[in-house]
Amino acid sequence: MKKLGVAIIGCGEVAKVHALAVSNNKNVELKVLCDIKKQKAKHMQKQFGGKIYRNYKKILRENDIDIIHICTPHYLHAQMAMDSLQAEKHVIVEKPVSLSMQDAVKILDLSKKVRKFAIPILQHRYDENLNFVLSNLNKLGKINTIKVDLLCNRNKIYYSGWRGKKIQAGGGVLINQGIHYIDLLLLIGGKIENFSSKIENYQKISEVDDTVNISIRFKKKILGSFNATSNSIHNFDHHFEIHGSNGSCYFNDKTAEIEFKEKNKLRKIEFKEPTKKNKSEKDYYGTGHENQINDVINSIIKDTKPKITIEDALPSLSFILDCYKKNENTK
Repeated sequence: MKKLGVAIIGCGEVAKVHALAVSNNKNVELKVLCDIKKQKAKHMQKQFGGKIYRNYKKILRENDIDIIHICTPHYLHAQMAMDSLQAEKHVIVEKPVSLSMQDAVKILDLSKKVRKFAIPILQHRYDENLNFVLSNLNKLGKINTIKVDLLCNRNKIYYSGWRGKKIQAGGGVLINQGIHYIDLLLLIGGKIENFSSKIENYQKISEVDDTVNISIRFKKKILGSFNATSNSIHNFDHHFEIHGSNGSCYFNDKTAEIEFKEKNKLRKIEFKEPTKKNKSEKDYYGTGHENQINDVINSIIKDTKPKITIEDALPSLSFILDCYKKNENTK
């Protein structure tokens, strides 16, 4: 079978994660690395090979490119995704897929029109501990509350470029780091009945938010809360708590613990992710990128639907944009 050709646009830190997943899959070949800063592409080329382009539109004319990975700054995602789909390429795009719902819907519609995948990276949906939690949620009985805490540390250097500009990043800790955990919160809680949000920029080292507090009432009569800050002593730490009428669950990206009643006795079951060697990934990326990228490649080859499509990214993006809008309206 002929290998599928892959191009990666944007050669920053997360692009290395994509390249590693591609290099480990025997059904694809990395053919092009693209970045306006040629030195970044050259650095990746030493490890992964491929031609180097500075202009991504040149990739669109390449007949041997089947899949384009978009790993660029947030504000470039939507247009690059639409251009790639117009060129009839499959697209895998880092979060967020766009900075507006209008563009997200355009990407969805175009994907259907050209019959090519538009895949948002939601790698934590592929975490083994999440599968463990979801398969055991019924042990908790009627879920009453879900609580998510996210602590990270991002300094002035981190925000010195596009990440510190609201028009280019779309926001700070909520849309940048928090989007993955909002996605999981909505996956477990379901549709939202109402919410309130408080979004602040306490450090004043950029234009974007660094602290968030959100309270949610889900239609399933579950109360949810999401607290996040990038002004913490912890580089990256997050955890979920789910409490129900028959038990409780505590988990992060590597471990999970579920306590529940069974025949009038308290039981505990635990999960710990096996140690995996993946030197290109920052610890907080998790190990789900490769699983998700492999899923997409297999779906293209077998002409089946992957586990995650762009429709799955819309609820969390819409909710986050609503939080920002509501916060602006209350100031």
